[in-house]
Formats: sequence, C-alpha cells, structure tokens
Amino acid sequence: FGKDIQGAMINVAKKNLKTSEFNVEIKAEDLISSTVKAYHDLLLSEESVKTVRFSLTLAQNILKEVQAKIDAGVMAPFEIYKAEAEVAKREEALLNAENALRDAVDTLRVIVNIDQWDVGIELSTPDIPVNALPDLKDALSTAVSYRSDLRHAFIEKEKREILTRFYKNQVLPDLKVFGTVGLTGLSGTRSDSIDRLSEGHDRNWQIGLSLQIPLYQRTAKAEYLKAR
Repeated sequence: FGKDIQGAMINVAKKNLKTSEFNVEIKAEDLISSTVKAYHDLLLSEESVKTVRFSLTLAQNILKEVQAKIDAGVMAPFEIYKAEAEVAKREEALLNAENALRDAVDTLRVIVNIDQWDVGIELSTPDIPVNALPDLKDALSTAVSYRSDLRHAFIEKEKREILTRFYKNQVLPDLKVFGTVGLTGLSGTRSDSIDRLSEGHDRNWQIGLSLQIPLYQRTAKAEYLKAR
C-alpha cells in the first residue's frame, strides 16, 4: 500500500545514477593516484641516475688509483681486473638507471596526455611537510568520508533493500479499488444525444474492488530470494 512500491523502480534508477557518479569519481581518483605515483617514480628515477653516476665516478677514481699503484710497483697487476670489473658493473647500472628514467618519463607523458615525445619533463621540487602528524582518529574519519567505494557500497545496499521490499510485495495478493464516472447521451436521435451529452443529463458511475490472489508466484518468489 502506498507509493513506495509503485515508485520502487524509479528509486532504483536514482540509485543507479548515483552509483554512476561514484564510478566517475573512482575513475578520477585512480587517474590522480596514478599521476602522483608516476611523478614520484620519475623523481626517484632521477635521483637514482644521480646516485649511480656518482658511484661510477668513484669506481673510475679507484681504477685510476689502482693503475697508479700498479705502475709504482706497490700492487699486483691482477688487481686491475677487479677495479675494471667494478667500473663495468657501475656502467651497466647507469645504463639500467637511465633506461628506467626514460620509461618513467614516457609513463608520465602518457598519463598527462603529452603527445610530443621529444619534449622533456622538468619536475618541480616537492613540498616537504613540516607540520606534525595529524590526529589518527580525525585522519581515519576524513579518509572514510572520501572513500567512493565505501559510499558506493552504501548506495548499493539501499538499492537492494528497495528491490527486496518491491519483490516481497509482488508475492502478496493484489487488492485494487477502482472507480469511473462518465457522461452519455441517451436519446432517440443523434443530435438529441449530443445535446444531452453536452448538458450532462445521463451519467455513468462505477465503483468496485479487484482482488488477485497468486497461486504459485515462483518467479516473484525467486526474485525476492535473490534480492534478499
């Protein structure tokens, strides 16, 4: 009884619309998250190249020192191989780091939709937070309030509750009250009938009850069980 059941599918459609809005938010959050991650990956790759390049410089300096000691006769000649191997190892690490840097730049280009592959990317210096850590309880509350997937779950729960009430109603007997009223023109000729119709002399009234009692309702019961 009432309009809730009659408007159930409208309310479900409204919930679906809200769900679609949340899906858009989730996509936007994923894009923002991937952009931030790509930024930090690129920042880390740049620092890694600097570190490996500095390490290569140290290995090259050690190689020069070893060569000088060998020339001076204070070190065995075979020690040069260890120093050269270390330089080669650092050179390989530098090549890998530079490749990773190029990959990180390309990833960021794709995310921010830069189609000019010859354009370099120069990162700004990230802001280092200097404030104290936020209160854990407030931080968790704020995080939960912005979780689109959690809000999506609540909307989905409300939608399923609407469908459960709707399909439960479908297995019940259906009692309808109906009434009609109308005008007719009852006379011996067509013109007289039209005149009596326009004057409202002959009225028809009808009122009654219509009761439908389901016998099996297997489909409705199945839908109700599925919704529940």
